[in-house]
Amino acid sequence: MIEKIYIDLNHYSSEERAALALLASVFSGKEPEPRLFEGVRWSEVLKEMKIQAVAAIPIEIMDRFDLEKELFDKWLSYTVCTVGNNENILNAQSELTELFDKNNISMAVLKGAAAACYYPNPLYRCIGDIDFLVEAEDFEEAYELMINNGYELAFPIDHVDYHITLKRDEVMYELHREPAGLTKNMQSDKLREILKGKCHEAELCEMGGNRFYRLPRLYNGLVLLLHIVKHMDDGLGLRQVCDWLAFVNAELSDDVWEKEFQPVLKRTGLEKLAMVVTRMCKLYLGLSEKITWCDGANKYHVIELMDFVMENGNFGKKNNKNVRAMAYIGRTKETGNKNIIYSFFMGLQKTGMKRWKSCKRHKILNCVAWAYLPVTYILKLITGKTKLSDTFAMIHAVRDKRSIQSKLSIYK
Repeated sequence: MIEKIYIDLNHYSSEERAALALLASVFSGKEPEPRLFEGVRWSEVLKEMKIQAVAAIPIEIMDRFDLEKELFDKWLSYTVCTVGNNENILNAQSELTELFDKNNISMAVLKGAAAACYYPNPLYRCIGDIDFLVEAEDFEEAYELMINNGYELAFPIDHVDYHITLKRDEVMYELHREPAGLTKNMQSDKLREILKGKCHEAELCEMGGNRFYRLPRLYNGLVLLLHIVKHMDDGLGLRQVCDWLAFVNAELSDDVWEKEFQPVLKRTGLEKLAMVVTRMCKLYLGLSEKITWCDGANKYHVIELMDFVMENGNFGKKNNKNVRAMAYIGRTKETGNKNIIYSFFMGLQKTGMKRWKSCKRHKILNCVAWAYLPVTYILKLITGKTKLSDTFAMIHAVRDKRSIQSKLSIYK
């Protein structure tokens, strides 16, 4: 018999509880419990869901609640803007798909529409930019094709090595040679090998009358899980979790898990993460009771991860200082077995090279780029622009994040 556990929501604000209940109602199709909305400040619920980038998702059930007309209209207006932005991005994505088709370059959309298509209403899933994958051997050709067709580099020097960011008509495009979340370790290398050549197997899909390519089920699921891995460092929020939830609801039955996903995730160090995130979706966010393959996940890890999600928000918008600290001190999964001192130093060095304008102009300063952040920090302390207490809070946040990653055995 599966253990039933009591999920204590009392340490969340009433607005956070209401946000979770609204999402659970949408994804489960069940009426939410009225007690979860007693005394709630609906304007704060909207604010919370905006921070988590999921505010448009429950719009079709909001007329069941006693919202003031002005607030309901504000919520509706936000949703209309979200849908309009999504349609604009889907149109641009369709044009890009046609361009690549004409030039015989295989590509597949990552996240975005490839995640939204599993939602009860795909157009309510907020799409930020267009992330898409091409095979490594096609990367340079794809880049040249875009440059020759009116797409421009968004940044003089891109900030990561796994994609290049371009823009056209205010739409941002991330041309990937590999998905985000892969790092320098043996398990990531296994995943690279598994994903190799899969753009050639991409499935043609349609959303809002627009065509796009999506990776086959297993590989699309891997990308969505890797997206969670990536945001464990810079702010895991409800949007990334809902992407996984919607995918699991639609595709990842117990049979598919056992035969298709579990063997791959077990040998690449992502099985425990998948189980914990999925059980979290089941307990908090309305994932189908038919999904039982996650029921063995540690309940304390589930609760701790949910706390982490609610504390940080989409891209860490609820706890931005702590998220920046995670980036400064270094990312556990990128440093592998290297010690904390090396990780700390490399975090400072990367930040200095990115933020210090003089360093960009004068390459000779690269060797001391690591000093930029400590010097800037000391000056802020002296001038009163920052507080020592904030520093201790950031250190605790980094410690907690590392603890969660360790418990989830990511890439182990």
